Amino acid sequence: MNWIIGTECNLQELLCAKQQQALDYVAGLRYSEDEYFYVSDYNSVLIGHPSLQGRDMSEVRDPNGVLIVPPMVEIARRDGEGFHRYSWRKLKDEQLYEKLTFSRHLEAWQWVIGTGVYLDMIDHDIKLKKNELERNLRIQLRNKKIGETGYIYIFSSTAKMIIHPNVNIEGEDFGHVKHFV
Repeated sequence: MNWIIGTECNLQELLCAKQQQALDYVAGLRYSEDEYFYVSDYNSVLIGHPSLQGRDMSEVRDPNGVLIVPPMVEIARRDGEGFHRYSWRKLKDEQLYEKLTFSRHLEAWQWVIGTGVYLDMIDHDIKLKKNELERNLRIQLRNKKIGETGYIYIFSSTAKMIIHPNVNIEGEDFGHVKHFV
């Protein structure tokens, strides 16, 4: 039995199959309802996107005239990765929101992959964290005494009382008080 067993594999077909698997995987990635990943080729054609699959974005601009995809491709190819800011609509919303997108160059496949965040969501998250911080500080500082009669209070940079043992003056503006600012 002097057999020789062989097989053949077309490398281009294998590469295409692996690229399609990668695109299918990226298409399913979500980290919230409106946050997803996209893949663009070097010509700014979206080869992976939840709603714009196959669309040529080389000339598409936001209402302020800012190109959407070409700068992402350019920045990623030039620097390896980077950020781009523009206005965009959320997947299930026609209203425009400011968006900051991060893109990374995948040189081996001549792709750029990216994801963005809507700045209104960052503002929302910051507000929630700020409220949580203030709530926790109130709990911690409410009964703290400095010496016999001292206490701790916190003002904002605009002279608004944020935290004070006397809850009736929290939220008050002290900017008008002489010698305060």
